[in-house]
Amino acid sequence: MVETAKPSGSTKADVRDRDINRLGGYVGGLVLALAMAVPFGLAMAKAGQFWIANAMYAAFVVWALAVTLVGIVAYRRGL
Repeated sequence: MVETAKPSGSTKADVRDRDINRLGGYVGGLVLALAMAVPFGLAMAKAGQFWIANAMYAAFVVWALAVTLVGIVAYRRGL
């Protein structure tokens, strides 16, 4: 969990931070589940290990980008 610095010196996360982290985790989990269908399909098609591993790596990259973008959009729109 990301803790933000406040003028009062308290680093306790507020409800909004927890809600945004929860939303990011939920959307990220859905994106990861969908993106992992590609390496699964490659494995079922008996593709090379190189392609399966790269597809898994790409799925994790897409997951990280999705979580980050959801967090940024949520903060910008005042969720």
